Amino acid sequence: PTRDAYLAALADAMAEEYRTIVEAGLYLQLDCPDLALSRHMLFNDLTDDEFIKIAGAHVEALNHALAGIDPDRVRVHICWGNYEGPHVCDIDMDKVFGTLMGVSAQQLLFETSNPRHAHEWTVFRDRKAEIPEDKILVPGVIDSTTNFVEHPE
Repeated sequence: PTRDAYLAALADAMAEEYRTIVEAGLYLQLDCPDLALSRHMLFNDLTDDEFIKIAGAHVEALNHALAGIDPDRVRVHICWGNYEGPHVCDIDMDKVFGTLMGVSAQQLLFETSNPRHAHEWTVFRDRKAEIPEDKILVPGVIDSTTNFVEHPE
């Protein structure tokens, strides 16, 4: 089987689980490290553009699995990994931004407190016009990989 066939089968299998969760009255949170972390963990031999195509295919599969579910009941968490390390191979938010905005979830949760990504709030400021009206951005503001507490200012 091809990767696309695998993604399609996975989306079909997960769709039932997702519907069951939402029909039970719960909110569905999906952790999607494949949309950022996998850039340097699984696809480090690809260019950023090639990775973005793969991430786009993952979003298509995810959206297929979420078909018929109210996006207001769904939130998606993306991350670059919760490990102590330099994170110098992390893909920039600016590069995955457009792909992330296509996810069929109302809320997008993302890391913003770690030293490698703290500056990326500017991506959301600079590309504000590209953020769909129905999206709620939820920044992660606690870095659990350090024992430092930032000054409130």
